[in-house]
Amino acid sequence: MKTKVEGKSELESIKVPDKASVKMQQLLSAKLATEAQFSTYTQGCFDALGLEGDWDLDTDTWTFNRKVHAEEVSDA
Repeated sequence: MKTKVEGKSELESIKVPDKASVKMQQLLSAKLATEAQFSTYTQGCFDALGLEGDWDLDTDTWTFNRKVHAEEVSDA
């Protein structure tokens, strides 16, 4: 659907074709399942390494880095 705003045409919304929406739903479901598996696997790695607290995974170097919280910085 299009509306005119000060001489310009803007899209308000556009319906995704049924075939595309089915594929998008499948991909989204796969993404969510993969994220859940990744989270579970990563937690297993934390446990196996004895890591406690908050950690980030740097996927450029595949290194776990401890998260620095604001209160830790102000205490230093």
